[in-house]
Amino acid sequence: MDSETIEVGSTFPAPPSQYKYFSQDNLDLLEGLPTDIPATKEAFVEWYNKTKGEDIDVDLRTTLVKPRVDWILEDGYYSAYGELWPLKESLPSLKESGVEQLYPDDLPVYLDKKPVLHSLLRTILMTHFDITRELTAAPPPLNADPLSRVRDKIEHIRLTGINMHHIINELRPMQAKETLNYLQQQQQDKRKTKIEEIKAKHEEIRQNIATLQQASAQTIERVTKENSLNAEQTDTTIETTNKSNASNINQLLELINDL
Repeated sequence: MDSETIEVGSTFPAPPSQYKYFSQDNLDLLEGLPTDIPATKEAFVEWYNKTKGEDIDVDLRTTLVKPRVDWILEDGYYSAYGELWPLKESLPSLKESGVEQLYPDDLPVYLDKKPVLHSLLRTILMTHFDITRELTAAPPPLNADPLSRVRDKIEHIRLTGINMHHIINELRPMQAKETLNYLQQQQQDKRKTKIEEIKAKHEEIRQNIATLQQASAQTIERVTKENSLNAEQTDTTIETTNKSNASNINQLLELINDL
């Protein structure tokens, strides 16, 4: 029994030991179970021993049944890992916890508790100052309690700290809401930044393409002009060469005629 208690309360408890009974054979056996068996564990164990020839220490009729959700809803809590957990999470008040409450009950909203937190913090600081001042006083008699003068102040600091902690716990829902809003805003800002980066890159690429198109057009125009100029120069050179050849031929013919 002690080992089971330790197992339930361990950091990483194993599955409940009942899982080994959830075999297909036992489920089939439960479906064909005779109705004349008395509703006691001893009667079922005896019937199981006669039928299967094996020993068993549980009544499968109560072990393999589905959880009664209506019972859980009626009780308002459920059991898990040896602890009872309420269905509706609620923060118990200081009075319900047996702790003295140092601030009024009629605080309407979360933000109105800021001044209360500041007041409690000042109380802790002033009480700590009083304790420090007591340390500078003359020591008490040897037969007196050395903490008699500061015990109440230490208890007051502890009580004030519990009250502050309780107020902070009441602010947890607002903290969760604001944290979620912050995370969503952060994601939205990141997406906006990514979109702006994509737009900037798109504009940069568009400008580069326009520059390449302009440079290509200028290159094509320049090459076309150079080709046209080269063609004209070639035609002029050919014409000049032809004229020179014709003149030489005429001179040669004249020399032949003179002979």
